[in-house]
Amino acid sequence: MPRLSEYELEREENIRRNQELLKSLGIFQNKVVNKKVSLETEHILNGCQRSRQRVSQSQPADASEKKPKKRPRPSTESVLEPRRKSSRLSAALPPPSSDPIDFLSTPDEPSPPASTSTSRVELRRIPNPKIPESQHDELEMWDPDCRAPLPERSEDGTLVFSSEPHFKPNMTPEEMIRSGSFGGTTFRRHHSSLLNCDLPETDYSEFPATWYDGLDVSIYLTSHVYRSKTNRYGVKAGQSLIEWERAGWINVQDPRGWFQWYCRFYLGRRTPDDERQIRRWLGVCGTSGRFKRSLVNKIASAGAAWDDESISPIIRQTLQHWGYRLTEADYNAYL
Repeated sequence: MPRLSEYELEREENIRRNQELLKSLGIFQNKVVNKKVSLETEHILNGCQRSRQRVSQSQPADASEKKPKKRPRPSTESVLEPRRKSSRLSAALPPPSSDPIDFLSTPDEPSPPASTSTSRVELRRIPNPKIPESQHDELEMWDPDCRAPLPERSEDGTLVFSSEPHFKPNMTPEEMIRSGSFGGTTFRRHHSSLLNCDLPETDYSEFPATWYDGLDVSIYLTSHVYRSKTNRYGVKAGQSLIEWERAGWINVQDPRGWFQWYCRFYLGRRTPDDERQIRRWLGVCGTSGRFKRSLVNKIASAGAAWDDESISPIIRQTLQHWGYRLTEADYNAYL
């Protein structure tokens, strides 16, 4: 039997814990109705029925005259909904009134209720900048020893990379770490399914010590558990590295994902994978990025201030995980 992955073990543990909870509440006794019975269960039921028939035939006549009471067939019209739903299904089919990434929050940490005085707002459409096409074979031109200069910072706080002017985050890796990101699990020990080896907790030592000097790295970088309170906005946002591996978004050169790529890119490394990673960033934080526009729309619809952190803290935390924090100028550009 193949060994279960960490993701599958976690899923099995969640199923077992939920079943114990349902049993303790007495829900399994007469409330939960399965629409389909598995072949194995049906075989067991048929065997039990045949056993009862043999017992009834061997009983005396007076005993056989007593007909067993028929149990009422439970109605299938009102099936009890599960207390918790799969995050994967919730992501695929989110409720119309929900945050587009509500499935990333934990049940015990709900997002603040939306304002009742909302109005529909039409935002300006601002296309993402075009990424210039390479005029040469990047694999041939890539020099692993070459280092680009550190980015400069414009007056509005945007980071300017001379080689990639369309890539405009406004948070450095150090600012992301010190603000509180990824629930403090950025560099925790992880078994990489791509490399088939364990990624050590010491991976963070590759980067300048000034980035994490004075911080408790066991809370901000290598926590074994996801700590929502460590995050800047106090909520859980983002999927686990295991889920990103399963989705095919991880490149073997950066087995810890986008943030590891960003740290190395910030320090001057350039690779053929840069274009893909920057396109991903544009899809989230670019001028037409899904999450950036969604945050602006929610703020404007609620009639709130651009820096009202009670509006969509999950989206704000997600944007921070991609090196971006909404500014007043960026907000006003859509109105």
